[in-house]
Amino acid sequence: MENMLQIIRKLADNSEMTSLASRARLRRFALFRQLLDGVPRPVRILDIGGTQRFWEVMRFADAPDIHVTLLNISSPKITRPNFVGLVGDATNMACFPDMSFGHGSKGRRSTFTNWKRE
Repeated sequence: MENMLQIIRKLADNSEMTSLASRARLRRFALFRQLLDGVPRPVRILDIGGTQRFWEVMRFADAPDIHVTLLNISSPKITRPNFVGLVGDATNMACFPDMSFGHGSKGRRSTFTNWKRE
C-alpha cells in the first residue's frame, strides 16, 4: 500500500516537470501560450498566489521578454531575474490599478469579512 501511495504522489506532483500532472498541465497551458504569442513584448504577468516553480514547469521562467510578478500573502522565493515577488492580499489590490482583468478577482473573496468590507 505504501508503494502505491508513493507512485500516486510521484504522478500527481505538479512541481516535477516529468510527472503526469505536469504533462497534463502543460497541455492545458498550451492555449495560454498560443494567446501570449500574439501579445507584443515585453509581457508583464501578475500571478496572484503563484510560484516561480509553476512558471519553471510551464517552461516560461527563462523567457527574457516575459516578466512575472508573484503576489502572495507571504514572501515568495525568487531566484530568477525576470521575476519579482510581492507580499500582498488578493482581496485588496489597489496597488494594481491598471489591471484590465482585475474585476474578476473581486468575486474571489477569501472570507466573508473581506466580502462585507467592500
